[in-house]
Amino acid sequence: MEERKGHFKLYKKGKIWISACLSIVVLFSMSTALVPNSNSSVSAEVVSQQPNESKTVTAVDFKDYFELAGSAEFYKDTQEEKGVRLTQNSKFKAGSIFLKTKIDMSQSFTLKGKIRFGGNNPGGDGIAVGFADETPGTIGKQGNAFGMGGLSNAFGVKFDTFRNNDSNEYYDKDIYPNNTMGLVYTDSNKKVINKSGDEGVTHSSIKGANNQWSDLTVIYDGKTKKMTVSGSGGTVTFDASQYIKNNDLAFFISASTGDLTNEHLFEFTSFEYTPSLTDIKKDQNKSLQEEHDQVVKDIDQDETLTSEEKAKQKADADKALEDGQKAIEQAKDADEVNQAFNNGKEQINQAHQPGKRLDEQKDDQNKSLQEEHDQVVKDIDQPETGTRSRAKNLMNSLITLGLLGLSTILMIKTKK
Repeated sequence: MEERKGHFKLYKKGKIWISACLSIVVLFSMSTALVPNSNSSVSAEVVSQQPNESKTVTAVDFKDYFELAGSAEFYKDTQEEKGVRLTQNSKFKAGSIFLKTKIDMSQSFTLKGKIRFGGNNPGGDGIAVGFADETPGTIGKQGNAFGMGGLSNAFGVKFDTFRNNDSNEYYDKDIYPNNTMGLVYTDSNKKVINKSGDEGVTHSSIKGANNQWSDLTVIYDGKTKKMTVSGSGGTVTFDASQYIKNNDLAFFISASTGDLTNEHLFEFTSFEYTPSLTDIKKDQNKSLQEEHDQVVKDIDQDETLTSEEKAKQKADADKALEDGQKAIEQAKDADEVNQAFNNGKEQINQAHQPGKRLDEQKDDQNKSLQEEHDQVVKDIDQPETGTRSRAKNLMNSLITLGLLGLSTILMIKTKK
């Protein structure tokens, strides 16, 4: 059987290194219209990985993991398309970049990048890093809602360059001045609430709209649930456990313009994270299906097998796929998913058992036919063998008849 070489994605129960852009949702100021997502496809290209090894993806690969929506666009200031213009310097613009798969909040992650708010000061509205219990790519309301208003169990940190003193059903009024980063979350009505508290925990002053790049860092500890967000000269560190209602969350970065505007930019550096168990299972089920389809194709094209043998082997491959995918769905963590995938892949490949090569089968049949021919010729060349056989058979018949005759005579004599 010819060995097929392939690469499959196996996940480490820990971290996967990815250099990619993050989700960025650009929102309008002072408006509550839901921003449609014209590029909301969340299908992700499977990227090959070696078993149980971390994966680092450079900026040129980030499109495999992230998508753009709304007014977001790549800009050509650098040779690589690693920078995204979230909003142009015009009113009521919204755009987004979001992670295609959900993120596993039981594992640690780190984001590194750069942000720039433009030069309008005051300008609106700002950029935010957010998480939500929603389908990846879902965008909340615009304006001071920062892409979170209208989303279930959303939370994050916004870099707010303009203080809004109004409120509506999707966002509460700001409690901090212009150029402040602050912790926000959505309540049971999906309304954005500003969290009050100590400096450095719930809020921090930032440089804001100075048209200068600044580093953006998001560091999260999956064990302690502590999250630290730094950017534009400010830092907020808080306990995220009270806001995590589901272990698997959508991840995005957001920005907005309204009556006040600015050009909002994001440039990616690196991202280290663990995808959700649901997405791991989805990827491995897909890989197992692809392995099955290739094996079935190999069986169909195998000239050494009869039609009956092909049917049986394809049935065996179908059963192995069914058992493998069932085991993947029942797995409780990434290690169990990997084990289920490996077992399923092995069983699927064992279903294909090629026969002898066609030339070998021809040689065997020709040999058998030659042997039969040689025996017949031998019998023809030695006719006495046939005579002896006939004579032996005749003698046996005569003996049998003689015994029968003797028995008859004895019976007659006895009766007398």
